[in-house]
Amino acid sequence: MGMNRRGELPAELTPFIGRRGEVASVRRMLQHSRLVTVTGIPGVGKTRVALRAAHSLRRAFTGGVHLVELSSLSDERRLEQVVAHALDVPDRSTRPAAEVLAEYLADRELLLVLDTCEHLVDACSQMAQTLLAAAPGLRVLATSRQVLGAPGEHSLVVHPMAVPVTPEPVTPAPVPVTPAPIAPVPVTSAPVTSAPVTSAPVTPAPADPAAPESVAPVSVTALGECDSVRLFLDRVRAVDPGFTLTGDNAPAVAELCRRLDGIPLAIELAAVRARALPVSRILQLIRERPGNGSGAIATADARHQTMWAAIAWSHDLCTAEERTLWARLSVFSGGFDLVAANAVCADETLPAGRVFPALDGLVEKSIVVCVKQGHRTHYRMLDSIREYGKAQWHGPAEALSLATRHRDHYLAEAEAASRTPPGGDQVAEWSRVRDDWPNLRAALEFCAARPGEAPVGLRLASALWFLWVACGMTRDGRHHLETLLAFGEGNPAERSRALLRLAYLAAGQGDFTAAKAALAECGGLGVREERVHMLKVQGTVSFSRGDIETADKCLSEAVRGPGGESLPPTVRLTAMVELGLTYVWAGRIDAAASVLEECRAVCLAQGEAWSRSWADIGLALVARAKGDAAAAVQHARGALRVGHELQDAVGTALSMELLAWIAADEEVPERAARLLSAAHQRWSSVGRFLFGSPHFLAEHQRHEERLGRLLTPAAYADAVSAGRALPTDEIVAYALGPSDSPALTPGPSLWAPLSPREREVAELVADGLTNRQIAQRLVVARRTVDTHVEHILAKLGFSGRAQVAAWAANRRGDERRRGAL
Repeated sequence: MGMNRRGELPAELTPFIGRRGEVASVRRMLQHSRLVTVTGIPGVGKTRVALRAAHSLRRAFTGGVHLVELSSLSDERRLEQVVAHALDVPDRSTRPAAEVLAEYLADRELLLVLDTCEHLVDACSQMAQTLLAAAPGLRVLATSRQVLGAPGEHSLVVHPMAVPVTPEPVTPAPVPVTPAPIAPVPVTSAPVTSAPVTSAPVTPAPADPAAPESVAPVSVTALGECDSVRLFLDRVRAVDPGFTLTGDNAPAVAELCRRLDGIPLAIELAAVRARALPVSRILQLIRERPGNGSGAIATADARHQTMWAAIAWSHDLCTAEERTLWARLSVFSGGFDLVAANAVCADETLPAGRVFPALDGLVEKSIVVCVKQGHRTHYRMLDSIREYGKAQWHGPAEALSLATRHRDHYLAEAEAASRTPPGGDQVAEWSRVRDDWPNLRAALEFCAARPGEAPVGLRLASALWFLWVACGMTRDGRHHLETLLAFGEGNPAERSRALLRLAYLAAGQGDFTAAKAALAECGGLGVREERVHMLKVQGTVSFSRGDIETADKCLSEAVRGPGGESLPPTVRLTAMVELGLTYVWAGRIDAAASVLEECRAVCLAQGEAWSRSWADIGLALVARAKGDAAAAVQHARGALRVGHELQDAVGTALSMELLAWIAADEEVPERAARLLSAAHQRWSSVGRFLFGSPHFLAEHQRHEERLGRLLTPAAYADAVSAGRALPTDEIVAYALGPSDSPALTPGPSLWAPLSPREREVAELVADGLTNRQIAQRLVVARRTVDTHVEHILAKLGFSGRAQVAAWAANRRGDERRRGAL
């Protein structure tokens, strides 16, 4: 699978072979159950089956299909937060993560795919029950080596692929006969039974003296229809395009698939060897590799042993450097790039210049998956491959050494990203670091789990301030800072810096008690170098509480007073933004314009995209106060672009709110209502609606009341529903589109007063589908469709389906004509 935006389904990197029955079963189960678990042994293809089924159901869920990869998560207490991260749900609230997530999902029709749940079974079961109870439109598809054990759960066991049946040995006829044509060889799921196969008597072919064990002849045609053989042939042709199944190699291919029990991962690992070896030689090597083992292999069932043996065989065939790198790469959580591989894995036994050749060899052998996205090349390992690699570590000493080097690399990455140089691409750099979150989380957890590592953990948590503040990960940041500070370790400067980060986060969440406590502890440390920084954070807390007078005093001194230049660049710029917004709230528009324009100019010179986006928010407020709608739109859109790219939930919500106010000022009520509704929905996830500012809250309410008067009740309800329901990407694209366009898509007002789901049902009625067929298409219960049809008839004032069909057909025609203009 290819890498993709968080939560979205990854692209398939290899063709999907067979499994039609399993995919169809998952689809049927999801129609009748809201929780389906796909189970099976490691390497059997659970994830491929689940993702193929999920991909085929994308149109059935208006809220989309989202993947949450759980293999790198070790702390079950962070489960809801990992799901929220995959869904891009803002996490600034102090409420329990499960509550925020349930509220976000409450009115969405969404399929959530939880991949690799076996090490978090109880937590996944409890979370699924909580979310399904809160969100009627939610369905959960999980993959796990065991069922979750939740009420109402349906499960599907994915078995190994069908393999050719072993032909029954025959006794030669007592007199020479002409052999009859060989009957096709049937297939079955591995392991196979010993039931006899009916065929015409044949004379056994003479054994190949070069082979240690002979194989019986088989039918090429029948063999090519067996799923395990089809998979083997597809993967072989990827490395040897000229390979064909012939009467000569068919017996070896059939025996190979049988030996590997039809386990997809084992077959794929064997297939890549065809680049250099004939199939008969690959088969011989597998025969010579013991099928049993010790430890995990010995205690597993027969098929599990087969898979582990196939991995071990692949390990045997690697070079010494490849085996060393395989083991060391297993320290990574999620993916990694070549820079990380060099930094963590290279040493005197594996020089940096040899890492890429060894990595390239592992990619060729399908041990490591290479994914190219844009200008970035990323690598990852399947969970079973990573487990085997970790088993090759030489005791606790090597494990500790690798984890330490892994931690040090990501600390260096975080500290470098926190100091974006002028001319650098801050958005791209911070987004890249955010994509490395599984590895950063592992590094932070390593620091929290070992005595004496907390000070380094504090450095890392402090360096990642931009993830906590600018990239929508406030809850994660506060958790890690509080955990590491609780150890009481670290020098005063490190603790002071971490406490100021913590106070800033707590203030943003509206937890002023925690913010004050962190500031008080910081003051007690007496670090003179942090005096101005502490003054700035005191101003931030006052600003967040609405204490304009104190905020003005503290922020003005931090920005203009002695020592202001000693502040870290981004800290000083945020102080300038907060001072400018303080002036706006105080009605000092000219003073606000002065400090915000200065801030924006410094941002442009220093390459500070995030601080510039907040300066743009302030300047949008200034321009609107001066009656310059065009400038206000320009600044708000600039802020929205950056905020959305960084997943800055607060910046995105506030930018959207401002664009809604401007649209209302310009008398584009439908657009204003959609944007206002979308902003409100996002504020509910953030926690503190409009910072709790009386001025902002009054402005929001004024516009809501005005739009309610300008639009009919049906049009207003339709606009509000559309604004709440659309994914963030779509509503942001709409907000950045033409200001005079009230529509989210070509002509959605043509479908008023129907909701997006009702429109979809009406179109399927126009296509001639029955309610039962519509339920199957949308993967919902029949009674749900019955209810939708009843609502459609009531809203449109119709008495029958034929009227709905004609009405929907007319709307489609009108949309096509609009699109042609």
